[in-house]
Amino acid sequence: MPPPARTCPKSWCVACACCRLSWAPDPAPTPDPAGPRMLTASSPDFLAYVLDQLGPIAGIRSGRFFGGTALWCNDVQFAMLMGNTLYFAVDDSTRPRYVAMGGSCFRYATRKGIVDVHRYHVVPADLLEDADALQALARESLQVARVAKRADIPAKKPAPPKRPTGKPGAADKSP
Repeated sequence: MPPPARTCPKSWCVACACCRLSWAPDPAPTPDPAGPRMLTASSPDFLAYVLDQLGPIAGIRSGRFFGGTALWCNDVQFAMLMGNTLYFAVDDSTRPRYVAMGGSCFRYATRKGIVDVHRYHVVPADLLEDADALQALARESLQVARVAKRADIPAKKPAPPKRPTGKPGAADKSP
């Protein structure tokens, strides 16, 4: 049976409510005997749509991130787009809600197998169309990312004492 005709005006749409198709995020990559698969870049239209939905949050910018696109706000990465899937940063307190909404963690393939990145979870498709709900999740994700960034920065250690030059045990000889 051929796939249903595309009716959505959004060129990035893989199957949203307006298409009346069942939505599924990009399939998780599987190990390839020829080597790991390249992560797919998000379409410019999808990136523009996500940025438009998140527009009221000041300071959001995008940039290349491995094979996809990272979303930053005030030098904190809180989201990424891989293929046409949006992932938000999560922590132990927010992860269960994403799992309950049907989201899974970000996954990619390496030569050694599949790697699960539990720090990022899929944002459900229905939230992509609800700007208010998406912005609320984005703000929460931004807070999670800020806390994680602070935790990742170790406190500055004092500089080690300078070692004397010359051979150990040798004393300066004065004439």
